Amino acid sequence: MSLQEIVNLHVTLSDIRDFAAFETSFQEVFEPPFPSRTVVGAPLQQPEMLVQVESITVVGGGRPVEDPSSPKVLGCASPAMIAGDTIYIGGQIGVEADGKIPSRPEEQTRAALMCVRRLIESAEFHVDGLLRTNNVLTDWRSYSGFNAGYGANVSGPYPPRTTVLGQLFDPRALVQVEGVAHRYGDAAAIVQAAGFR
Repeated sequence: MSLQEIVNLHVTLSDIRDFAAFETSFQEVFEPPFPSRTVVGAPLQQPEMLVQVESITVVGGGRPVEDPSSPKVLGCASPAMIAGDTIYIGGQIGVEADGKIPSRPEEQTRAALMCVRRLIESAEFHVDGLLRTNNVLTDWRSYSGFNAGYGANVSGPYPPRTTVLGQLFDPRALVQVEGVAHRYGDAAAIVQAAGFR
């Protein structure tokens, strides 16, 4: 396999202020079409670690998916990549179509999920094909607003999600949403285990 077959990267920086240095290195390694990616600032396993990269690679690679009405993502990354029947959506912050970032977590969540929705539609997938999301909050006090914005924009039964605390590259961003959708995801069954002891 080759670097060009990487369709999604999840990058954790121990200090989000290192984003510019990471971006320079990224551009030295990758060439267009760039994979989709999510960048989060968070502590890593060992104090001397500065960056951790997780990737999804698909034989044959993928093709970028963009929504012309969505704001351009920061840095050299595709907002989403489609590979076969799966779309990998890089981290979307709550930027509205006019380029403004709302001040409240609920509004940012709504805007981020609208970006996710438009990317799914641009791939010509069913909007309910979202299989999972990974979400980042910069402050746990934003959780109730995030939850309200999320529930209002994702149909039940809700897809699995992970929500963590981290730093985001735009200091105005309170929320970031990363996702995976499938062409036939609207027919997927959500399995929930009950009775953990």
